[in-house]
Amino acid sequence: MIRNRGIAHEFQAWWAPASFGDLFRSLSMFDPDFARAFVDGRIYGEFSHAEALSRICVPILLMHARWMRLDAYGLVGAMDDDDVRRATELAPQTQVWHSDANHVILRYPPPDNAGCRGGGNSQLRSSVSARSPATMSVKI
Repeated sequence: MIRNRGIAHEFQAWWAPASFGDLFRSLSMFDPDFARAFVDGRIYGEFSHAEALSRICVPILLMHARWMRLDAYGLVGAMDDDDVRRATELAPQTQVWHSDANHVILRYPPPDNAGCRGGGNSQLRSSVSARSPATMSVKI
C-alpha cells in the first residue's frame, strides 16, 4: 500500500546531519528510468550538444564541479576537463567557473575570488551584466 502518494518524505534523526533530509526527500522522488536514459543515451535523442554550443552567440557561464573517473563506473560527474575544453572551443565566449562542489553545484555560491577563464568573478559579473548568460551543464 502506498501512503501519501506525491508527498516527499522527510528524514530526521538527532544523530544525522540536516542534509540527510534532502537526500531522503530526493530518493522518494527518484525515477530510475530517467537516470538510465542518461546512461544509455535515450535522453538526448537526436540532439547534438556540439551543434547547439556552436550556434550560441550570447555569453555562457559554464559551472564546472568536481569530477573523477572510477574503473567500475567511468566518469562520475557531468563533465571532465576535456569536455570543458571542447565546450570552450565550440563556444569561445564561454567563461568557466570551477567549483569544489559535488553534483549539487548550486548549493555552493561562487566566492568573490572564483577563478574564471579570463579573470575573476567580478570581471565575469561585469562582462555579462547587460546580458543573461546561458548556464548549462552538458556532456559532449
